[in-house]
Amino acid sequence: MKSKKIQVRVIVLILLMGLASPGIAQNSKKWTPQEKIEIVFEGIRNPDQIEEICKRYDISESTFEAWKKALLDSSEWKASKKKLIDSAELICGSSEKAEITESEVPKSSVITLETDVVTSEQSKEEDSWKVHAGLKFWYARVAIHDRMGREPFNDYSTLGGVGIAFSKGKNIISLSLMGLLDEWEDEAITPTYVDYLRTAITYGDWYYADIRFHRMMNENVTAFLGYKVTYGTQEQDDYNHPTGNHLHHMPENRHIAHGPGFGLNSSFPIGETKFSLGGSIFIGPYMWVHHKERTIDFVQGTDTTKSWTDNGWFVNPEARLRYELTSSIDLSLGYRWDIMGTYDEGGFELVTGPTVGISGNF
Repeated sequence: MKSKKIQVRVIVLILLMGLASPGIAQNSKKWTPQEKIEIVFEGIRNPDQIEEICKRYDISESTFEAWKKALLDSSEWKASKKKLIDSAELICGSSEKAEITESEVPKSSVITLETDVVTSEQSKEEDSWKVHAGLKFWYARVAIHDRMGREPFNDYSTLGGVGIAFSKGKNIISLSLMGLLDEWEDEAITPTYVDYLRTAITYGDWYYADIRFHRMMNENVTAFLGYKVTYGTQEQDDYNHPTGNHLHHMPENRHIAHGPGFGLNSSFPIGETKFSLGGSIFIGPYMWVHHKERTIDFVQGTDTTKSWTDNGWFVNPEARLRYELTSSIDLSLGYRWDIMGTYDEGGFELVTGPTVGISGNF
């Protein structure tokens, strides 16, 4: 009996060192080490009832897996596995020993997948694919910065997007699409060599799409390679300010930009709550930026159309606060920036604003 008490103290020490780590998201209840042990062994002895056990104790499956991993990955467990299994009989109050096979030991840790739209847990089964889907809304405004120092527009509009991801083990493939649900419409006044120019611009279309291939680096970070496409159309009118004379009308301005990139996603649990804080960054060259612009010049009396191609770059950072609503559904609030520039013109466009999203596992 004395040796069993010593073994129990060893397990308690393991859980205090491993499970109380701030890097593991847990339920807000302050579980004692003994309670964690009982829940872990109850799940090990009833692997088909994990979801029911988690609901009964009001913890997420990711929390249970984290507790289980901390115990099974400990050096004490590996060094004296048989003795610790014997301790389960004493702790769980059962006459039947808990059988643990190597196939039950997690081969990788649970981590969140953060794409432009999707926020969800990776698959816990290494040999099968898991599907994740999400919905996101972005309340944003556009700003154009060029050599003349044009000010940001004040008009906010909503973009909506969907995403889907497929995960297997540490590998994840994600696709996302986001588009403008309403028009951006605003004016900006900039100085010229002769007078002031008042420019009225309406963005009718604005779409983002990307595909990414992710690899989990650890419990909190994934790295990815991807390919991004941006498409936009705009109508522009230039006026002399303050006379109001109509100088130019550009009814058919559009561009499409695409190129490869790389980035990181992160998600760090906040203490023992269901909240986590993280974000992502996606950066790369826009290898081809195609423009088509039609200009009606009322002063010169001309109507011209021109097309050209140049090179550019993009940076897409986002910060997020995530809440685990259930073991399979997440809510998120964030703030996103999407910056795109060209080398030849020396300016850039910035789209920025808050985001809200929901995602789930299937």
